[in-house]
Amino acid sequence: MAVTEPERRAWVAERYRAAFDAYIAPARKAAEAPDFPAARRRNIESAAWLSDHLHEVPVHLFVAGRLRRGDPQFQSVFPAIQNVLLACRAVGLGACLTMLHLAHGRQVDEYLGLAEDNPSCALIAVGWPAVAYRRPVRKPVDEVLHFERYRDADEKDAKKKT
Repeated sequence: MAVTEPERRAWVAERYRAAFDAYIAPARKAAEAPDFPAARRRNIESAAWLSDHLHEVPVHLFVAGRLRRGDPQFQSVFPAIQNVLLACRAVGLGACLTMLHLAHGRQVDEYLGLAEDNPSCALIAVGWPAVAYRRPVRKPVDEVLHFERYRDADEKDAKKKT
């Protein structure tokens, strides 16, 4: 479901912001430490920007899942969500996946007219990016792919033995 009306986007953003403020408070406190990693601080700032400006994002794309035996079955829609994110990127749109609106789950779903057995499971904010895309910096696959056991765990075990 695409939400484009400014009043509806503002309503969603208001609830999102309230949930975000509670969610991000511990991270903001931790970020006050001088040794807090700069990359994590940038992530917090980026998330805060989205929270503060969500009402300005032109499209709020809500993805609805389904219930099975009364439990959410969201895993079946996440491949489609990934395809939406990739398609947005391919045409130059910015897109951000979030689930923080679920803190107000049924209230948001009722506002959007979603049936109880088809609850929202994701919100994708879609708009034009503030800066042009660049090729992301990636570590070599050998540094991030592990077989049978996570390498850092092996290194920690080796240190314990010495």
